[in-house]
Amino acid sequence: MKALIWVGAAMVVLGVFLPWVSVSSPMGSASKTGFEINQGIISIGVGLLGALLGFVSSRRNESAKTFAALTILSALVVGAMAISVLMEVARQSGGPNLPDQFRNLGLHIRANAEIGVFLSLVGGIVLLLGGVGALKGARAAS
Repeated sequence: MKALIWVGAAMVVLGVFLPWVSVSSPMGSASKTGFEINQGIISIGVGLLGALLGFVSSRRNESAKTFAALTILSALVVGAMAISVLMEVARQSGGPNLPDQFRNLGLHIRANAEIGVFLSLVGGIVLLLGGVGALKGARAAS
């Protein structure tokens, strides 16, 4: 299960370096990586913490169950951060929150989720699976 934990954490870290969101309008476009938004910064910190906890949980000691459970919790936080970004992109897409003066001009702003947020979400799922495996292993060892 250590392999799943490491792969999941690596996916989260790589995903944070990639674009998470982009915004386009008739005046131009811009994108933000995970490092440029709060959810990405939280994801990388919690993802790395989850990898460390997962590694410690594989040592088969009396604290292994606790560390495996904390790995699962960190994976859930990573997933929640990615999902919150996806929900915000879905809410903002099409510009429903544009002030009336911009909407009356016919400006259309489009928000898009990018590869980094999806990679981090999948990494969180893989980290979760590794944490569940570590918890099962810790229970079997005790």
